[in-house]
Formats: sequence, structure tokens, C-alpha cells
Amino acid sequence: MKYKLKENIIRIVLLCGIWLIENIQNIESYGKADTGAKYNQFILDYICNPYEIIGIIAGAIFIFSLHSILKRNNEAVILRNGKDKYIKKEMSTAVAEAIIFSVEYTCVNIVLSLIFAKADILKRVNLLLFSATFIVALSAFFGFVGIFAIFLKLICNFKSYYMYLEILIFVVLYSLTAFDINIMPSLTTAYASLWFSQGEFDAAQYISTIISVCLVSAAVYIINRLIFGKKDIILNEK
Repeated sequence: MKYKLKENIIRIVLLCGIWLIENIQNIESYGKADTGAKYNQFILDYICNPYEIIGIIAGAIFIFSLHSILKRNNEAVILRNGKDKYIKKEMSTAVAEAIIFSVEYTCVNIVLSLIFAKADILKRVNLLLFSATFIVALSAFFGFVGIFAIFLKLICNFKSYYMYLEILIFVVLYSLTAFDINIMPSLTTAYASLWFSQGEFDAAQYISTIISVCLVSAAVYIINRLIFGKKDIILNEK
């Protein structure tokens, strides 16, 4: 419990740092945001950036954090519980941590928004309603990140470089956006830009994107169980 709490605290501190770094110029220029336009500038990068911030930086934080949590499941755990139960536990932990991390990410924005923006502005942009939808969108993305991380860990024979490989894959996916190829799973949060810039919610885009990512996650989940079930040798995680 203490170990996991340490991971939560580190993640929250890092997320607060990202929010403040992204908004330091806005804070210096605006002070406390008193208009919707000024508040939109506050959350533009932290919330409305599904690529560099959510897709790569926050994704990397979650990957390293999840690795620290899962590495406690060693060879003794596999032998005691069996391979099928072990891989189920790994993936259920990944999904649970994805939801927790999504709540942390969103709560950081809520708390810092309350500090640096007037309450009536937050009410006007329906921040609480948005936050509820955003947690679902983030959970779908980070859930995929966690399940895909386990897939890479199995492929890489439990070697820790799988973390860097996953981050590299997301960087490559991001680079493809320069050619108008938008296939980053973090696009589950892309609806946020329209919400804050025009006050609109594209429900069709929101639902279809989340369903697509969840279906891919389900496919990877099944593949993970098949791969691990066929492994004859239990390898220690380095």
C-alpha cells in the first residue's frame, strides 16, 4: 500500500508540474482567469492536446508508473497462481491503474483551475460535466496503454526495455500526424478542443473513438492471454 501510494504521489506531482509549466506564461499574463477565453488558454495544452502532452508525456508517466507497480508480480507469483490467473491479474491491474491515473490527471486540472480561474467561468464551461466525460476518454486511452505495455513485455521476454519501445511507438504515431495520418489512441480526448473553443460536444466522435480504442484493447487482451499461455519458460523480469 505504501509503495503504491508513493507512485500516486509522484504521478500527481508530475502532472501538477506539467500543468504549471504549460501555463506559466498564462498565469503571469492573466493572473486569475476571469473570462472564458483566458481560461481556455489555461487548459489548452494540458487538456486539449491529445498528442504531445496526453499521448506521449502523460503516456510515458503512466508506463513507468505501471511498470513499478507490476514488477512486484515475480516468478513466485506466477508459480503460485498459474499463468492464466497471473496474466488476468496483470491486465486487470493495468486497467484499474488506468482509471486511477485518469482521475488523477483530471483532478489536477480541476484543482488548479479552481486556483487560477474564477468559479463562474468554470461553471460556464461546465468543467465538472466535462471532467466526467474526460475521465472516461482518458481511461479508454490509458487502459489501452497498459494492456499494450503487457503485450510488449511478453514479446520482449519481460525485459524492461519494453517501456521505451512503447513510448517510441507513440512517438512514431505522433510523427505520422504530419502526413495527416491520425491514428494515435489518445485521440479519445480530441473532442475537448471543440468543447472549450466552441462550447460543443460531438457525441458521435466521442463514442465512436472510445469504442474503437476499447475494441483494439480487447483484441490485445486476448492476444496477451494466448501468448502467455503458450510460453513454456517463466522468465524473471529484469
